[in-house]
Amino acid sequence: AILLSLSLVPIALTRATAPALPNTATVGLGKLYRASPLGVAGVILSGALAGALYGLGPVFGAQSGFSIAGTATFMTVLIAGGVSLQWPLGLLSDVFDRRRVINAISIAMTIVSVLLVILPSDEGWLFSGLAFLFGGLLFSLYPLSMGHTNDHVSKEEMVGTSGALILVNSFGAIIGPLVASWIMSVAGPTGLF
Repeated sequence: AILLSLSLVPIALTRATAPALPNTATVGLGKLYRASPLGVAGVILSGALAGALYGLGPVFGAQSGFSIAGTATFMTVLIAGGVSLQWPLGLLSDVFDRRRVINAISIAMTIVSVLLVILPSDEGWLFSGLAFLFGGLLFSLYPLSMGHTNDHVSKEEMVGTSGALILVNSFGAIIGPLVASWIMSVAGPTGLF
């Protein structure tokens, strides 16, 4: 609390004027969907999948017989994939049509999901590689969907669009773990994928 209070002193003593805020427009969900149905669908799906993965990834590890270290490694590999693949996939979406890149990522994620379901879920290299790829594809879906949506709105609507997309992503993050947990209770731990 003391450090926070002290950090405000230089700001309170400055004589500089605050910068002018840019013109922004609010964007409703209906307008957002009309501007980019694919972007909105991608953001909802991204939220649902990421919410399920963050919430139920450790449950998957525990139910699959992973050790505590193995479960931690599994979650680390997923997140490392997300960190590693966002930049190259983002560059790819700048070169090619974003819709095609989003569709290709969705197809690739489906294939990787099927492989994660049918292959034995152990703590080996093949499983870790597939988890890395799954995380990279999943965590790239949100920024690419957001980029696609921003391609279809005006500059003044970009701030409002970002706020609306975060809200839509949150709806997905609420629904995803609920659906995934039900599927896992029916199909077992691989139901997560």
